[in-house]
Amino acid sequence: MATERAVALAALLAAGCSPTSDRCRAGTLLVAVTLTGAAAGADELVIDVALDGGAAHESTLAHAPGQPVGNVVVQFPAGYPRGHRATITLTARAADAAIGSASVSSTLASGCEGAALTVGEAGA
Repeated sequence: MATERAVALAALLAAGCSPTSDRCRAGTLLVAVTLTGAAAGADELVIDVALDGGAAHESTLAHAPGQPVGNVVVQFPAGYPRGHRATITLTARAADAAIGSASVSSTLASGCEGAALTVGEAGA
């Protein structure tokens, strides 16, 4: 069942380049992330990935405060769930406090898919 598939995050690739969601690798979901306002000061990112409204799989990535853009590569170890809907929720945290959050959903096309997500300041 698609909601039982494990989801793994490869990495947050925030090397100072612009985020891109148009160059995904086969079998992945590439999420171009932009952090604005206070969210750019996050020291960690919590990423929840849910398929078809099922239970979310959570991963936490370290983040360099002040780095506003990067990419998150979502891999599907049990196989790419083509045709299913993935919802990505990213929460920016600093000193264990949420400082911003946003979500994006995408139906996974054949091969790979890309999405863009802008995370703003909490309460903004």
